[in-house]
Formats: sequence, C-alpha cells, structure tokens
Amino acid sequence: MHYRPEPIVLSDEKGYRVEGVLDSDGVILGCRRGEGHIHLPDAVVEAGFDRFPRRRFRQLAFAALMVYHEQCRNVPAAFALRTLQGTPGEAVS
Repeated sequence: MHYRPEPIVLSDEKGYRVEGVLDSDGVILGCRRGEGHIHLPDAVVEAGFDRFPRRRFRQLAFAALMVYHEQCRNVPAAFALRTLQGTPGEAVS
C-alpha cells in the first residue's frame, strides 16, 4: 500500500485556480522518502543547478521538515536530527 495524499488545489481570493509555485511563496518539503529530500532542494536552492529546466526564484522561502542527508545541511529545517539512545531495537540486539 502506498501513501498518496490527495492533491491540494490552491485558489486565489476570487476562487480561480493558482498554478504552480510563484516567487515570494513559501514551500515546506515533507517527503517520506529520503531521496526526495536530497534532489528537490537542489533544484530549488542551488544557483548552478542544471539537470533539468526550472524556474528561477528570487524570494522563495524554502524549508524541509527534517534534514535527511548531509548534502541538504544548508536547507532550513523545522526539526533537527537527533541521535536516539536506549531504543527498543538496541535492547533486543
């Protein structure tokens, strides 16, 4: 079974559909799979990114829920990584 949330369709104050991300928007990346956290921030925040055509933003606020990979250490994150100790897995191994 795959987790796939329903798409969110944004609309403006008149009820018209808003297409895509615009400059001065805010984006919070909440990706369940780690590789998304590695590749998507590159496309958004790296000035020299050239692996596919993309829109350039001057004032896009971009953050991730967590930093899943060292490569993304410069992306602001809502939750810091922690090393857990005394977990049930440690107790049984």
